[in-house]
Amino acid sequence: SLAKADQIDCPILVLYSSNDAIVPPNLSLRLFQALPDPKYLEALPDIGHNDLFDSQFAISFMKKHIKCE
Repeated sequence: SLAKADQIDCPILVLYSSNDAIVPPNLSLRLFQALPDPKYLEALPDIGHNDLFDSQFAISFMKKHIKCE
């Protein structure tokens, strides 16, 4: 949420699409602007809200930044 964006203390990826029927792209962009660095923004053309794993960029980001032990 925008109210808690400044509390993030890890790399964050904001994904958005003009085809998202749940979260309008302008809200994703507002959230991105409020986040501290490091932050990454990726536009996913022709993808819906629940199609995250269709994005090779998103998968690569998660593999790099999420540690599972």
